[in-house]
Order: sequence, then C-alpha cells, then structure tokens
Amino acid sequence: QGSSRICLFFLSVTSEMPLPSICQSRASEDLSGEKRGAVGRQHAERDWHTAVRQQRRRSVVQLDVAELHSELTCSICQDWLVHAATIECSHTFCWSCISTWMCHKRFACPLCRQPVARQPLRSRALDAIVQKSVMQLDHGERAEYGQRVASAAKALEKSRRLHVELESSVNAALNRGKGFFHIDSRWSRRDRETFATGVKEYSGETRETYCRLTGLTVQWVHSADLAKLTQALENLEISDVECALEDDIRQRLLMFLQYG
Repeated sequence: QGSSRICLFFLSVTSEMPLPSICQSRASEDLSGEKRGAVGRQHAERDWHTAVRQQRRRSVVQLDVAELHSELTCSICQDWLVHAATIECSHTFCWSCISTWMCHKRFACPLCRQPVARQPLRSRALDAIVQKSVMQLDHGERAEYGQRVASAAKALEKSRRLHVELESSVNAALNRGKGFFHIDSRWSRRDRETFATGVKEYSGETRETYCRLTGLTVQWVHSADLAKLTQALENLEISDVECALEDDIRQRLLMFLQYG
C-alpha cells in the first residue's frame, strides 16, 4: 500500500507539471532562425564592406601607378626609367638613353634644351621608386620591364669588361713609352684621323682611358693654359664651342672625354 501511494503521488505531481507546447517549440525555432538570419546578414554586410575597401585600394593603386608612370618615364624611349640618370637641369632619363643622346654630340637637354656640360648623375633612389611602382603592374608588364633592366645590366657589364681590358692595354703601352702624339702638340691630318678612328668606339670611362694615350685627362684639362686648350680643340676637331673662354673650353673637353 505504501508503494502504491508513492506511485499515485508521483503521477499526480507529474500530471500537474506543464508540458512544452507546440507553439513554444515553434517560437524557439523562429527565434533561432531570426538569429541565424541576422548573423548571416552581418557577415554579408561585412564581406561587402571588405570588398568595397579592397576595390578602393586597387583603384588608388592603379591611379598612383598611372600618375607615377608619367613622372617616371624617360622622354627619349617613352618607357619606365631604367638606371635613372639626372642631368644639370634636373630632368631624368634612362642612363643608356641620355648617354646615347650625348654621344651624338647633342649637349642639350632633350626636354628643355638647356645646355649640358657635365656627365649625368645616377639616381638609385629613383630606381627604387620605379621598381616599387612596376611591382603594381600586371605580370606581362613586369616581365617586360625586367627584360629591359636585364638588357641594360648586360650592356653595363660588357662596358666594364671592355674598360678593364683597355685599361690594361693602355697601361702596358704607356709603361713601354708607346703613347700617342701628345694632346698639346700640333697633330697632322693623319694623326687626327688615327686618333678619331680609335676613340670613336668608346664612351664614358673607357673613352677617358683611351684618351690617356695622348695625355688628355681630366687633370690635364684643369691645369692646361688657354694656348694648350685651344690646340687641343684643333687636334680633336672640336668646332662647336661658342666662345673662347677658358671655362667653356674646359667643359667641352671634359664632355669630349666622356662622349665625343
């Protein structure tokens, strides 16, 4: 009897406990669905904002590269600068472009036509800026620029090897006392032709080395008097000096040592 009373009590208690209704279950499911929907909308909105920011960054990068390209373009070859070289008027070109320009005895800026009386200066800072700008381009444009840089580096290396070989030959000739006719003596027509034929293949330091065979060096140019400087102009057949001032003659001879 005791056990039956316990069972009856348990049944009475459990019968009085409220059971979850179908409506409550559906409400919970609806609430859970709303939460998932809200989270999904938040994720979608976040992804959209991220995509917008990335697109804006890409647009800014493209704009910056376009603007930089106009500032970092060589006006001679109309392409990105390779081994940037700046002349006296502050305009900058590819080293090979401006060197070739001046080797044709065009001693004026290709842009502003201001006279150029000194060798261009390399700008490694500009080279770094160009490299960083080019990295923003597509693969094809980067590859094309890389080929130009490699070609320029190869040409410089060839020039260095030629300079080393000529330096050795010139030193050996001078040590044996086999120098050319001296720059401040009066050269014959044959002397002029012989020297012109030999020197025309060279530019830059290599040309300067070849000129040492005649005693024509930077030191000589700065120390010679007006009579010797004038004789040098005659020997080298330089006729484009506008006036006979010593400084003008010296500057022209210094340019001859590098370019002709």
